[in-house]
Amino acid sequence: MKKYFYLIWITFLMLYSRGQAQEIFIPRLSPLPDNMERQQVSLNGQWLFHASPEKDFWRKERISGWETIEVPGEWVMQGFNVEKGKAAGYYRTFTVPESWKGKRVKLRCNGIYSDSRVYINGQEAGSHLGGFTAFELDVTALVEYGEENWMAVSVTSESLADSTSNGSRYAVHPLGGIARDLYLFALPEVNLAMFHTSTSFDTLYTDAVLTTEIAIANESESEAGNLSLHFTLTDAEGNQVPLKSPVHSLRKLLPGLTEKQTVNFDIPRPVKWDSEHPYLYTLTCRLKDGQDVLYTTTRRVGFRQIEIRGNQMFINNRPVKLRGVCRHEVMPLRGRSLNGDIWKKDVELFQRGNVNYIRTSHYPPDEALLEACDELGMFVEVEAPFCWAHETEVPEEKREIVLVNQHVEMVNLNRSHPSVIMWSMGNEPDTEHFPESAYDYWHSLYELTHSLDPADRPVTFVCCQNNYERDLVTRTMDVVCVNRYYGWYNLSGDLDAACYALNMELDFWEKQNKPVMITEYGADAVAG
Repeated sequence: MKKYFYLIWITFLMLYSRGQAQEIFIPRLSPLPDNMERQQVSLNGQWLFHASPEKDFWRKERISGWETIEVPGEWVMQGFNVEKGKAAGYYRTFTVPESWKGKRVKLRCNGIYSDSRVYINGQEAGSHLGGFTAFELDVTALVEYGEENWMAVSVTSESLADSTSNGSRYAVHPLGGIARDLYLFALPEVNLAMFHTSTSFDTLYTDAVLTTEIAIANESESEAGNLSLHFTLTDAEGNQVPLKSPVHSLRKLLPGLTEKQTVNFDIPRPVKWDSEHPYLYTLTCRLKDGQDVLYTTTRRVGFRQIEIRGNQMFINNRPVKLRGVCRHEVMPLRGRSLNGDIWKKDVELFQRGNVNYIRTSHYPPDEALLEACDELGMFVEVEAPFCWAHETEVPEEKREIVLVNQHVEMVNLNRSHPSVIMWSMGNEPDTEHFPESAYDYWHSLYELTHSLDPADRPVTFVCCQNNYERDLVTRTMDVVCVNRYYGWYNLSGDLDAACYALNMELDFWEKQNKPVMITEYGADAVAG
C-alpha cells in the first residue's frame, strides 16, 4: 500500500562525521478540522493486552485469552510486566462510519512508547520510533466502512529511542505503552496537510505581520482546478479583524501532489501576547473548491516576538526575567501518561508560585500542556527527547530516524504555539571528552532546528557538570543553559570550595555575552 507518512522534505547540511548533505523529511501532521467531534473516532478506552503475544498475532481477526488494559496508559502502572526488549501486543475493534467513504482516513498517535508497529485488519499501516512525539498514518486503503475493523499494535519499550532519551532509566521503570491519545479522523480527498502560523513586529513593535504556512494536498485521483483559501481573523472577544486580501487563489493541483503556500497579513496594532497578558486571536482557514467548503481549520495566534540581544532575552521589545521550573509529565498512579485537565492544573499551580517559565525536561510534552500555556500565559522551553544520549552507540543507518527525526517531529508539531519561546536539543550530553566532534554534531542540529522554525526562536541545549573550558558547544548556543550540582556531584562536602567554583564558572559564562540560565541546581550537600 502507498503510505502518506512523509509530506515535505528539505535538504540540509548535516555534518555528523562526513559533512554530506542529507534529505530531512518532515512527517505529515494534518491540521485538525474544526468539526472534529463529527469527524473523529476515539480509540481511547479498553483494549486487549498480552505481555508476550504469539508471533503474527496481528493477523488474527479474533483474540481470546488476553487481559484488558486502559489506553492511554503505561502497562507497568496497570500491573503488567513485559520482558525487557520484548514486544507487547495491543488489540481492539472499531467501526469507521459509512459516511467516511470517499474521504481520507488518518490515524493520529500522540505518543506510543517507544518502538511501535501498527496493523489494521491484518495489514501493516506503519511504524514509529520515539515515545514522546506524535505521528500520523494514512489508513484509507486498510479500513472497511460501516463494518467492524480490528487494530493491533506491537510495542517495545526498550529501543534506541528509549536509550537515547533515557526515559525509562529516568523514571526508574519501563515506560512502555500507548501513553497518549489515539484516534482516527476523516478528511476530504483534497485537504490541508499543514497549517502553521508565526508573527513578527515592525521596528516600533506596533504593527505586526501574521505569516501562515499552508500545504494543500490532492489525495484524490482527479485534478483539483478551482481551489482557494479563505482566511478570517477574530480577536479574543470574537470581533472580526479586517484582513487585506483574505482570499488566496490556488493553481490547478494534479492528483498525488502537494503545494505549499506562504501568505502574509499586515495586522495594525494587535494586542500583544506575553506571560502576563496571554491575549489570543483565532485564525480560521477554509479550503474551497469553487463555492464548496472542503475543509475548515483554526489556529490560535499570539502576537509576540522573541529576540536575544547580548546577554538579555526580549519578548516584544521588553527584557524578561525567567523564573522557571523543570516539569515532567507525571502522575503518581499513571506515570508519564496523563489525563483529564492535569496540564492546566499544573500551569495554574506554577503561576501561584510566581513561575513564568517551564522547561519540559527531558522530552516534548503532550500538546495539551502547550495549549494550556498559550491560554493561561506561561513561557515554555520545549526539550527534545535526548538525555545522556552520548552513552548510547547509534548505528550509522539509524542516526536519522533516532537522532534527527525526533527533533523534526518536535518542532513541526509545536512551532505555532506562542508560549514556546525556546527549543532545547537535549539534556547533559558529553561535550568535554571529544569537543570538536561534539561541536560538529550539535551545531548541525542547532542549524537544522533554526531552519525548521520561521519564528527563529532561540535554540539551546543543557550542558552537564563538566570542564566548561573544553566545551565548544554551549558557548555557541543562543542561550547558555547549565545544570550544576557543586557541593554534590563534585567538591562534595566542601561548600566553601563549591561556592568558589560556581562563581568562577559563572564569571566564565558571563564573558560569552549571552543570556545564562541555571536550568538545574542541586541542593548543596555535606558529607555524611
